[in-house]
Amino acid sequence: MSSARKRSGREKSPAKISRRDSREQSGFVDNLGEFADYVTYNLPPGPAFLPQWWYVDLHKGGMPFYLFAMMAYFDNWSMGAYMYLALHGSYGKIFTFDS
Repeated sequence: MSSARKRSGREKSPAKISRRDSREQSGFVDNLGEFADYVTYNLPPGPAFLPQWWYVDLHKGGMPFYLFAMMAYFDNWSMGAYMYLALHGSYGKIFTFDS
């Protein structure tokens, strides 16, 4: 850094830049949180009648059946398809047993 730049005072410290940026982003972050809450909890067709973890467990536990159906539909019985089924299926089953 040149000595002329030091004397002019034009260079800002990183602390000043981060505070300014955080003030500009705080409105966006606040609105993003409100949007996420609305989409997660209040999105129509009405109030939630099942806990969210039921949906997650249903999707993760149903993955092996979905993958097997895709293998049958596309007639793909390759080693890669079986590995994909085994990995995602075992993860889904372990995830549902854990909860």
